[in-house]
Amino acid sequence: MHHSHLIALNYNRAINRRISALNEPLMNACGLSLLTFRRFSNTGELLYIFNNNSWMEYSFENTYWNSVTFGSRVNQLSKQKFLNYVWPDLPDPQDPIYCALYGHNIWNGIIMYRKYDDCIEAFAFVAGRENAIIKNFYADSINILNDYIVYFKDKAHNLIHPNDKNIFIPYNLDLSGNSTILESNIKNFFEQTKVSKLFLTINGKDVPMSKREIECLFHVSKGKSMKEIALLLNLSPRTVESHLNSSKIKAGSTVSDLIEAFLKSKFIIHNYYELMGGPNEN
Repeated sequence: MHHSHLIALNYNRAINRRISALNEPLMNACGLSLLTFRRFSNTGELLYIFNNNSWMEYSFENTYWNSVTFGSRVNQLSKQKFLNYVWPDLPDPQDPIYCALYGHNIWNGIIMYRKYDDCIEAFAFVAGRENAIIKNFYADSINILNDYIVYFKDKAHNLIHPNDKNIFIPYNLDLSGNSTILESNIKNFFEQTKVSKLFLTINGKDVPMSKREIECLFHVSKGKSMKEIALLLNLSPRTVESHLNSSKIKAGSTVSDLIEAFLKSKFIIHNYYELMGGPNEN
């Protein structure tokens, strides 16, 4: 085994118990397990963390870092900030990694990719071969996994940002992307379905909000002051206050009620803004 791989493997062995403990809330809530966390840095480094001991040992023994379809998903990430990939019903016989996962009874999974300026992060969650119905959960309750990712990055911060850089695996990731007919069709779709207003449901009523009003409300919900929001949005504090007052008047409600409504609908609104390149929680 390559020396750098051995260092990374030993690091995984050392932290495995702590990673498994962080997985307990997810397992108790929905029977899912965090299989792996990966961070591909633009500087050519891969951090690979495992929650499954047998798969960890097998992956390092065979240098299994990515499936054969990984490149196509990275290509999509060259154009967007997030991507959720649900595994197929059966593994492709031409993909040795997915065939090996299936053989280890690691299946019915989802990988959630998140792209940042300096890296791509990938969270893989799995159930087992016998739990095909979990795919309904991915469609109905994906927000639970989104919340778990926030929880994991908080509690495991020192583990996924280690001081020892020797535990990283050398890996060059090409984010150049290639234009395709599908991407052109998607671009045309967004051009044809531009959103001018987003709606918050307050006291049983849908209240239309402009993009600026939602942006101001987003930052207020994060505890930002008027001056801080003004700097972030390149506005004057008076203009920020005007947007918030407009929101209150339309809703006939208080800022606290607006924030509560925003947080209840944040999954839809935050995903919209991530896709369109607007504000997000990171």
